Amino acid sequence: MKLIPDWLKIRHVFVGMLSVFWVSVISFPALMLILALEGELVWSPNEHREYRVWLIIEDDERGLGWATRRAVGQTSDQVCLVNRVGFWLWQGDNEQVNTDYCECYSYNGGILNEYVGKCVLLY
Repeated sequence: MKLIPDWLKIRHVFVGMLSVFWVSVISFPALMLILALEGELVWSPNEHREYRVWLIIEDDERGLGWATRRAVGQTSDQVCLVNRVGFWLWQGDNEQVNTDYCECYSYNGGILNEYVGKCVLLY
């Protein structure tokens, strides 16, 4: 015996997807206003992961910059972080501006102390 007809399940999925789309459409102007007022948006879900978007307003370049950071290796005294940086420029030179790099730092008590060197790990 079916408790919920099949057509009602499809309707719930469609309404859920429409709701998620609508919330994202409504949130977009608010996020852009915060970006315009603050100059950057940063979200750090945990200690070694970070997402950042910022405005680029220079004389010869205009656009958005974005960066992500995540840990690829961690020991008791060292942590290695992969950084990915990119740009979306609507004014200026937009060639070869995206990059990835990996750096290791000494780590003590939850604090990154000093730069140790490039990563030797494959990421």
